[in-house]
Amino acid sequence: MITTILTGALELCAPVFLFLSAWRMTRENGPGLRGAAARIAAAFGLYWAIFLPRLIYLRATGQSDIGRMTILREALTLGHSVVPFAGLFGCYAAGVLLLLALSRVRGLGKWGSVFLYMVAPVTAAVVLRFYAPELPMVQRAMENLIPHIAMMGAGGAVRRLRGQMDARLARHPERTQRALTWSALLACIAGTPLGTVEVGALQLVGNRVSFPVPVGALCASLAVLAALRLVRPGETAPAEREAAPAGRPFFSRETTDALKGVAVVMMFAHHFFTFPEWFICEGSYPASQDFAELMRLPLAMCVPVFAFLTGFFYARRPREKRTMAYSLGKIGELLAGHALALLVLLALSRLCGVRTGAGDALLELVGLRSEVSLFNWYICFYILAMLMLPVLLRVPGLGPAGMFVLTILLPVLLATAVRALTPGGSLPSVAAQAVLDGVCPLGAGVMAARFASFGRMRKRMTARRALGCLLLCAGALLARRFAPRLILSLPGLGESWQLRVSMDMLYAPACVFALGNLLDAAPRALLRPLAAMGRQSLSMWLLSAAFFGASAPLCQRLLYAPVYPVFVLLWGLELCYVGACALSAVRAAIAKIAARALQIDENRV
Repeated sequence: MITTILTGALELCAPVFLFLSAWRMTRENGPGLRGAAARIAAAFGLYWAIFLPRLIYLRATGQSDIGRMTILREALTLGHSVVPFAGLFGCYAAGVLLLLALSRVRGLGKWGSVFLYMVAPVTAAVVLRFYAPELPMVQRAMENLIPHIAMMGAGGAVRRLRGQMDARLARHPERTQRALTWSALLACIAGTPLGTVEVGALQLVGNRVSFPVPVGALCASLAVLAALRLVRPGETAPAEREAAPAGRPFFSRETTDALKGVAVVMMFAHHFFTFPEWFICEGSYPASQDFAELMRLPLAMCVPVFAFLTGFFYARRPREKRTMAYSLGKIGELLAGHALALLVLLALSRLCGVRTGAGDALLELVGLRSEVSLFNWYICFYILAMLMLPVLLRVPGLGPAGMFVLTILLPVLLATAVRALTPGGSLPSVAAQAVLDGVCPLGAGVMAARFASFGRMRKRMTARRALGCLLLCAGALLARRFAPRLILSLPGLGESWQLRVSMDMLYAPACVFALGNLLDAAPRALLRPLAAMGRQSLSMWLLSAAFFGASAPLCQRLLYAPVYPVFVLLWGLELCYVGACALSAVRAAIAKIAARALQIDENRV
């Protein structure tokens, strides 16, 4: 399954590249003769740099007997015996010439641009292929050219329609951006599995000629175009929303909530599909083992994102407000919300025959035991972090190196020592492991807020910010897959004294910065559901333990009832969101009753 997905994704790279290349080349006056010649020369230069060493190697090893005519065809990218993807370079050169010729045509409307850039070149290639059955080289060239020339024509047509898009965008900015984003996303989801669709539409000499339409590649290209906001960079209203005025947090409240919503989606996918050993229901697990091994670490970025945001927003507070009283208040709010979720989990586990005593329930509440509330280790980490931050941030005059030692290295050393000196599974060892799991991104958040790292990164990333953010986020997730932590062995000490420094101190800031900037420019139709989930993120996280903890025999079958992974994910998000909203309503009602009771007591006094 995973091999098929990766192969399909890689096959889309070349068509998407051709689409975006054509989009960039199609200016008001076209690429120009000199620019077209330079692009063709660069394409053939790159191809010959691949072709010649490959040819010399094949001739030297005797693996292939290639004649002079074959070498000539291969040099002109009309064959693929030496370089399998040679046709891509030839199609790129042909597409550049096509764009150069079509850019001279003026006064085209919407349908005229589509016909001239897409329908006419593809029709000409199909007809030429049909009328040249005795020329196999021409047939092969046309078969290779048709889908690629369609992609370049589509890119040129979209660019020619830019004026009409701009006019509509100026009249209805949010509505147009929302429609563009959602239509491209839905088209990509529906069209990518289709690949190339054969459309029969032309009768030639009694035979019906089919037109291969690369639906999947076109949909993927439109999705990439919408994601990069290339319709009119720098001028659309959603892209220009400033999220961080002076003196306020870097991201707006809505963007921060949406960022938490993205982390919740990643967390649910991580729990639902990357732990096959948690699956206890009858039937097949709705995800492959290859997917679980490949995506387990990248999807686990969700927890470092939450830890980073905790440190970031705590350090953003004024110095006089970073007090122990504030930290105790936040701990009280967290425990109150967890207590309600824990009551639900205890009731469900009781129905499954699991009894939990008062002492064990108290340990579950503070995150030192995880039989019923499976994901409550973050509660323990959050309590320790809130108690630690007011003390650490009182030290003045520290630079980046000093802050790194104080907020990351020192807690890692202390937690490593506690874990090494206490028996495994004991309460101090559990607490030390919770600190090791979350303190590195927490410290990175404190440093990012203290030294205004995001502001400096945004100033440096002035051009192509969307593309840069996409690459930054993808690079962080990929790096976490192969290098999740740095292990340092202390000389003379055993394995239990190894320092395990999480590389999330680098990956979490990169993901938060990239996703925050992308969400700042996203349409509100996408932000609202993510922000709604973000506001209920903690309760959703805790309630999702019902599917895998002691209550799994009762609840897991309900979660995996839709079978298909996408539907399972959406169904799980909906169930936990409804449950979290219900808990919020109960909590608000309890707070209201308590406030009235206190008011009555004050009046009596």
